[in-house]
Amino acid sequence: GDKEKNGGEEHKEGAGVDEEEAADPEAVLDRILDGVCRPFKVRLEQALNASPTALVAYQLANLLDFYKETLGAILGKDASLVATVEECRASAARTFEDQISTRAAKLREKPTRPPDTLAPPPFVAETVSLVRELLQARSDMVSGGDPDATCDSILDSILDPAVEACERGAESIAELLREESGTAGVGATDKVPPAYAARWAKEAYLLNCLNAMAAALGEFPGASAARDSLNSRVASLADTIADDEAGRVLRSSGVAEVRELIALYQGQRTERGAMSRDPALELGVVGSALDKLVDEVSASAEPVPAFDEVSNPRTRVDLRSTYVGKIIEAYTLVYMAVLDPNNGYRDAKSAIRHGPDALGVLLN
Repeated sequence: GDKEKNGGEEHKEGAGVDEEEAADPEAVLDRILDGVCRPFKVRLEQALNASPTALVAYQLANLLDFYKETLGAILGKDASLVATVEECRASAARTFEDQISTRAAKLREKPTRPPDTLAPPPFVAETVSLVRELLQARSDMVSGGDPDATCDSILDSILDPAVEACERGAESIAELLREESGTAGVGATDKVPPAYAARWAKEAYLLNCLNAMAAALGEFPGASAARDSLNSRVASLADTIADDEAGRVLRSSGVAEVRELIALYQGQRTERGAMSRDPALELGVVGSALDKLVDEVSASAEPVPAFDEVSNPRTRVDLRSTYVGKIIEAYTLVYMAVLDPNNGYRDAKSAIRHGPDALGVLLN
């Protein structure tokens, strides 16, 4: 009788537990899956300890984020398996960050000398490949996030060290030229590649590197901020090259100095004819500078630099166009100031052989 009684009590107690669990199915699943947590975490840590590539670690982190959200919707956010998956996701993310940090440190250790052709070095190609793989993985990710959302921090952590390495490499060009210029003896410049001798060699190398990185981001909407930043640097650097080269020609002819003096007069209120009475701006001086500029351009075998060291065709076109624009702009400013009756020049056209249009024909 006691056995039957005890058995009945045991059955009654078990039934109570079943009823409690039945009322909270999330708790039932959490208890069932609890045994999965530790083996899963151990196996994942083993995989991460095997030093997977940055791409694999990134894909793992994204995949685990998806499973965390999915399991959270089924088991509840506080379920032990959900917490374990989140720990594993964080571990994968840390592994990815460590891989990127290690790569950045290696790039910063020692500058890579630019190739003789000023083409992007191998580490730029590796950076481009990694960036494209990560962006593709992001666009393919199955987590609930927007695949086209920006991922600036990730891109910055990869691109910034590469850009810094390119900048240091560009500086090494200038250092090599300085070393060689101070070397005595015949053949002292034999070690300098021909491309290095271009006045814009350092900037051309940087342009080639930046253009390669920007091109890699072209088809990924989520990389628009990084792409725009790189393109902005390309535009600024190209403008610097064109400005430096145009300035060199304008200084050689004397137009640069004349333009600066005219700009000073135009920037302040002066009495009529004051400009023409300035010895540095008398008609003969101004006309001679303008004519010398036209003569130098006409006599040059290359009126507009080809900028062949810059590999991107569009950037080369922009460089040439900007260069021409700066030359013609300076010439036109001086020319129109001389023709302005308020500045007091007489018979101005007879003292200047060519108008801006003639210079434009030579440059174009």
